[in-house]
Amino acid sequence: MKIRFFIIACLFLFLSLSHGQFYSTGTAPYSVKYRAIKTDKFRLIFPEDIDSLAQRFASSLDYLYPHTSKTLRHEPSKIDIVMHHQSVLSNAYVVWAPKRMELVAVPPQKTYAHNWLEQLALHEYRHVVQVDKLNQGFTKGLSAITGQMGHGAMMSFLPLWFLEGDAVVTETAFTRTGRGRDPYFIQQVKAAEMQRSQRFKYDEFYLGTYKDFAPSHYHYGYYMVAWSRMKFGTEPWEKVIRHTGRRPFVLAPFYFKLKDETGLSKVGLYNATTDYLREQWMHEAPKKSEKPATTITTHFGSNYSSYRFPFQQPDGSVYALRTSIDDVARLVNIKNGKEENVHTLGYFQGSKVSHSERYAAWEEIHYDLRWEQRSYSVIRIFDKQSGKSSTLKNKTMHFAPDLNAQGDRICLVSYNDINNYSIEVYNVQTKQLVQRLKMNQTEQVSFPTWLDDNRIAFVMHSNQGKSIQEVTVSTGAIRELLKPGFENISYLEGYGEWLYFTFSIEGAENIYRLNTTSFELKRISNETIGGSFAAPSANTNMLLYSEYTARGYQPRAVKVENSAGTSIDSIQPHTYHLAETVTKQEPVNIQDSLIPQKNYPSRPYRKGMHLFNIHSWLVPFYMNLDELPDEQVQLYPGITLLSQSSLSNVTSSISYYYKDNQHHFKPSLSMRLFYPVLTLDYLYGGVSPIITSNATVSEKPAAIMNYSEFRTTLSIPLNFSTSRYPLNVVPALRYRYRNYYIA
Repeated sequence: MKIRFFIIACLFLFLSLSHGQFYSTGTAPYSVKYRAIKTDKFRLIFPEDIDSLAQRFASSLDYLYPHTSKTLRHEPSKIDIVMHHQSVLSNAYVVWAPKRMELVAVPPQKTYAHNWLEQLALHEYRHVVQVDKLNQGFTKGLSAITGQMGHGAMMSFLPLWFLEGDAVVTETAFTRTGRGRDPYFIQQVKAAEMQRSQRFKYDEFYLGTYKDFAPSHYHYGYYMVAWSRMKFGTEPWEKVIRHTGRRPFVLAPFYFKLKDETGLSKVGLYNATTDYLREQWMHEAPKKSEKPATTITTHFGSNYSSYRFPFQQPDGSVYALRTSIDDVARLVNIKNGKEENVHTLGYFQGSKVSHSERYAAWEEIHYDLRWEQRSYSVIRIFDKQSGKSSTLKNKTMHFAPDLNAQGDRICLVSYNDINNYSIEVYNVQTKQLVQRLKMNQTEQVSFPTWLDDNRIAFVMHSNQGKSIQEVTVSTGAIRELLKPGFENISYLEGYGEWLYFTFSIEGAENIYRLNTTSFELKRISNETIGGSFAAPSANTNMLLYSEYTARGYQPRAVKVENSAGTSIDSIQPHTYHLAETVTKQEPVNIQDSLIPQKNYPSRPYRKGMHLFNIHSWLVPFYMNLDELPDEQVQLYPGITLLSQSSLSNVTSSISYYYKDNQHHFKPSLSMRLFYPVLTLDYLYGGVSPIITSNATVSEKPAAIMNYSEFRTTLSIPLNFSTSRYPLNVVPALRYRYRNYYIA
């Protein structure tokens, strides 16, 4: 039975990895030069321009290595880690076949108060521990025959909610922050559990649903893993992974071992967790005493529609960014409950939409023409009078634009690919740079906003957390407005002597107001789930913002007097019970500790010397992947070796098989090193066909050579996608040779 299952599993592996197309995040420009840091735990491959970042990341990994492994009782084997620095798509991945971690070093504007690279070190390395631990028992035997692809395929037995939920628990447990303490992350589940009469079914959150917006497996996964650790400790998950790796042939090893250890099925764990959350949140719900906000009526038909960045025009209409589950992002104008689509945005990453009476500005993602690991964040400006939009400057890393009250100048965060931040000021009409204010290289800058024509406030993100700073445009002098802390701060909006911003000290995002002269700090909104995107109106005393609900962000308006609000002195910081529980289960808190900063020796990483990296193989049989998904696909004795370089710029394979008493040899190579992509395929062996004027005949002369076929393709994958119009073009030249004999 086990042998039969093994054959089926191997077939499944090849079906899922058809044509050897293993997971690739794309390639960086050939001009990028790399260096490598080697330790006994990892090899870190990084662009030479960001050596200081690489040294810091390597120090974090080295320090965290034994700690992130402790609760799973497994120290993983050595792994390659690749850093990218020319992409604005801030993310990271852990993939097997080939085994590696990839990360984008450019941090997002909207993130919780923890260093970006340390976030990735915690979260992504926990994935390495999870998957590497599977390599025991049956999985280890399968890996001996199939390489990394057999091991990687066993990941499918671990549900995504566990993989991601356990990683979010890790980033929360080892810090004073993490998404488990971030109300922006929490609010989706909180709204679903407190405002919906019926909870989502397990399959709806895990697989998604077109009927409504369900929080993802990250959100519910965190709570399911954290609640189970509070209830049963850390041991069950270590045993579940170990059992899954050793006995995947029971078909549902995760389910049965989870039930054995906790008495709960996956659905039972989900139900128990959400029961706990509902009870906890209902008990914590504050009593509202402030004057309730006025709802701005919208009539979009989606079950889930978010209206963010509201702004009131002089005529009383409200501009907002609308996103929904069944429509693309649009700038809309709301008047008397009716909505008008004003402009359709391109790929909007979501940092900010800024308004003046005449203009609106935001950032969009533009892709490089050829290289997947190079992308740009450009500022788009929409003229409300003419209805036309334009780009401030092409091929930039510009974030979080803010228009001044007059709408003639715009400030923004500028980032270059060697980790240098600056705040730049541009003339809106001429699009010329007016001033560049350089910031501290080691600290992230986000969400700048005009206080007046000569002062800009912004969020500074350092090892001490997030603070609010002010820079004088004419002199570059910086002063602190709000001391650093680990609560999240975002979406700053200046208005005279007041600075409005989103703050999360009470367990929910709400609008706070800081007097930049007296430093008086008060809470203005009092939303149970969350409120954000403050926009004070210049013509009235109204403050516009968006309240988060189970149906998305909804625009609100509240009248604000100078004395309005709840003083920060009377507000108690929120305690996150699950987060505190899992934190006590870990030995260190890296935000309360000083991670030793080491200086690792590094060497040039020569791409030409690392083209081949054999990661997977299949023995002792071969099947022609070109015949898939044909039900008659045949197996033959043979062997296949599969290779992919760590930088994903060369993919290759080589196969030998024995068919019809003939030897066959089949190598292939795809090179994405240079601007054109070169693909080579060769097949040698077997009987060469003989073509006659009537039909192919089966008899052949004795002098005919073995069959030989050669194919080569030279292509250039081009991405012309800009704004809201996706367009990919792949011009190609192909050549094919076959030694058919014509009789």
